[in-house]
Amino acid sequence: MVSVEALRLALEKVSFEKLDGTAIKEQGLDRLEWLDTKGLSGGVSYTDDPWHIGVQKTRIFKTVDAKAGKAVPITDWFDTPRV
Repeated sequence: MVSVEALRLALEKVSFEKLDGTAIKEQGLDRLEWLDTKGLSGGVSYTDDPWHIGVQKTRIFKTVDAKAGKAVPITDWFDTPRV
């Protein structure tokens, strides 16, 4: 989800022929602002601090039906640790 959005943003600024790692970082990831992950995490934004943490808030899920791909959160939101 994050990678797709970073590529989409980068391609708004550079052509496919000029798309490289630098373009993806500078024109894609660095432009992400509170990407909605549909409840999988808090909004995703990359910052220019040394940590470059995209996910600011998270929670832990428990799988309730693996075949159907269903999971339920078992914690409230908490700050993503910097590890």
